[in-house]
Amino acid sequence: AGNEIIEDTETGLLAAVADSNDLAEKIIYLLDSPEERKRLVHNAYNRYSNYYNSERMVQDTANWYKTVLSTE
Repeated sequence: AGNEIIEDTETGLLAAVADSNDLAEKIIYLLDSPEERKRLVHNAYNRYSNYYNSERMVQDTANWYKTVLSTE
């Protein structure tokens, strides 16, 4: 879900659920704000490359299994 991945105003903009006016305003804002678009893209790419990577996901999965196995 987008709201779990996107941090509002840091890695993207979230619009209110079922609010097409809010969505339209945010789209227009981004179309009119090239520097803000660049900032959001930069932040989103950094979050993606630093957090959503195989190494971290494998480590988190291994840690989860260790936790589950240690509680039995």
